[in-house]
Amino acid sequence: MKTILVTGAAGFIGSHLVEKLLQNKENRVRLVVAPFDSLKNLPFGTYEICVADIRDKNSLKNIVKGVDVVYHLAALTMKRHYTEKDYFDTNAQGTENLLEVLKKERIKKFVFFSSIAVFGLPAYVGDMNNLGESAEKKAPEVYGQSKLKAEHILQEYHKKYKIPYTIIRPTTVYGPKDTQNLAELYQVINKGMFFLLGSTRNMMDYVYVKDLVAGAILAANTMPVATDYILGGGKPHSLREIGNGVAKSIHKSIPQFSIPLPIALAAAYVMSHTFKAFGKVSPIFPDRVRVMTRNCYFSIKKARKEIGYKPEYTLTNGLRETADWLFANKIL
Repeated sequence: MKTILVTGAAGFIGSHLVEKLLQNKENRVRLVVAPFDSLKNLPFGTYEICVADIRDKNSLKNIVKGVDVVYHLAALTMKRHYTEKDYFDTNAQGTENLLEVLKKERIKKFVFFSSIAVFGLPAYVGDMNNLGESAEKKAPEVYGQSKLKAEHILQEYHKKYKIPYTIIRPTTVYGPKDTQNLAELYQVINKGMFFLLGSTRNMMDYVYVKDLVAGAILAANTMPVATDYILGGGKPHSLREIGNGVAKSIHKSIPQFSIPLPIALAAAYVMSHTFKAFGKVSPIFPDRVRVMTRNCYFSIKKARKEIGYKPEYTLTNGLRETADWLFANKIL
């Protein structure tokens, strides 16, 4: 009987992973939650909860005994108020702390949830067209750098201590329990504040959270002792498709005209500086405009071939389930 450890278990993706593990009848599941985490996302079921902070190696020592498989999700995600130190302390050093206490355990697989940000982000590197795992990892911004550093640390522990690993790099994740990312798009569309930008034909890659965690579980059971997979939705969608899809899922509509890119960028510069002068964060800023108007999609060919990864959710079905959850939880 194997014991599964999940860090970041109370988060958006982590809680869905826990739910899937319980559905699969995994009956030795140990969850790691930080002292400041809310447990409201966790499903009902039988599991052990351990309170620990991955930034504190001493707090991790007693939670790894007898562990067979580790899913490491605990991390800081992209938010504008985090500092470079915050990212590296949690995403890089936190990963090393966990590996350090695991190095003497005979684990079968360490599944690390990294990020497509290790390849860069379209706001900084331009269009990202159908990239695969072998694409150059250049991470020009601090979040991506912290995740790339964590990948390098994991690879070093594999060399030194033979820790078998799989790196997962999800594309943009959406679904129930997400209160950021696509949830913010739902909110602005619901308020009638969304406008299409640029050509609207740029392609984006979204993966439904239930497809992602199913893929991660497949990856945990692969034979390669050191590998990586991009897990995406399998089919990119244009900005126009995504905007219209979100609107339809909440019985709204969006204006079908598009604001030309130069005008959108100029307005974003003005708004960001104006809001900053009043000590506030603008809802739109130049980097966000660039992200919304450039291609950013990836190949899942390797995951399809090696682990049988096959996303089941269409964008329409995923958006509908997400909308139902947002309404049920009075977020919309």
